[in-house]
Amino acid sequence: MKKIIISIFIALAIPLFLIHDYQANQNTIGISDVEYQTNLNNAKRTLRLLENSLNNEYNKIYAGEYIDETGTLHLCFTNNNERRNILLNNSETKAIYELKRHSLLDLDQTYKTLSDSLVLLNATKIALSIQDNCIYVHCEEKYQETILDYLDSKITAFNKDIVKFKDNEVSSLSGTTILGGVETYRWVLLSKAKGTVGFNAYHVPTKQYGIVTNAHVAPVGKVMFDSKGKAIGTSQNQAYGYQVDGAFVPFDYNQNSTFTPSELIDFKTFTRAIKRTATFDEYIEGLRTIKMGNKTGLTYGVIKYKSVDTLLDGKQFYDILECTNNVKHGDSGGPVGYDEISGRYVLLGLTIAKNNIPNTYVSKIPYIEGALEIIPVTSETKKVLP
Repeated sequence: MKKIIISIFIALAIPLFLIHDYQANQNTIGISDVEYQTNLNNAKRTLRLLENSLNNEYNKIYAGEYIDETGTLHLCFTNNNERRNILLNNSETKAIYELKRHSLLDLDQTYKTLSDSLVLLNATKIALSIQDNCIYVHCEEKYQETILDYLDSKITAFNKDIVKFKDNEVSSLSGTTILGGVETYRWVLLSKAKGTVGFNAYHVPTKQYGIVTNAHVAPVGKVMFDSKGKAIGTSQNQAYGYQVDGAFVPFDYNQNSTFTPSELIDFKTFTRAIKRTATFDEYIEGLRTIKMGNKTGLTYGVIKYKSVDTLLDGKQFYDILECTNNVKHGDSGGPVGYDEISGRYVLLGLTIAKNNIPNTYVSKIPYIEGALEIIPVTSETKKVLP
């Protein structure tokens, strides 16, 4: 977990020096895509002004940030007086300031302590919630006291109110063995698919181009096919567990493959150029997300939790996203991202699984890049890749 994660998103335009506390029952206000994307770009300037303060003199009282359903940025603090100084000392700051009980430092410490012993404590999932200012723990009721006692023994001055318990959650991988789905990169899909194409990439060690999907969709050694039954290539590299469920399938040019590297996603009427991949500071609760999948098609949602640990197929996954996009079996490996500007897509990661809501679990793209030793083909990288 990063000590402080600063997003690059901004609120709806509000008057300078406006300070008020968030009301839980505020009405939902619609906002257009253009307005929303404009606010995101404005946020880069605003949060750059605050970054040093939030990471240094204010880090002990900072409780994180999230975007509400109107697109408004909320900055959360545990001290009602000092939190105002940030706004008053930065004349260009635009945000809503919200009072919380627990700091982000305390949330992170509790989350990490639980993550280290998730299976031992008989929990099936933990999630860090900025908006609710707590750590959600999914487990059977009989284990709750044991978990609280464990945290009390590990954390000095532990406050049990930081933990909220929920029933066990059933999670499952959202695809099985065959590639297909999203009409991306030369129309790579399979009509009888159990998985979905993610994006094109360049594999640095072998200097090959290919596609990336989930490891549980394309296990090493499996030949993957397109919708016409033509071989794409044989999966040769995968990472499965911890933060990543990913596999690289190089194009098999020996089979006269016509597939070529592209940064475009072409999904029926939805065409996007992947401008770039996301960085860790772009994972913020409330960010609108766009997901493509073989079964559910094009779905919209938001980031519900930016940090989740959960058990999938007997493996513990760490620091993955949970998004509210609908997901079904066959969506595995599909891209999840957001529109930075109309038609310019920022890749957040790959769909890996679903829970019983069902929401989408997403493996974050920085982890995928490092584990697979790949460079995703985007509008930015295409200019410099061989």
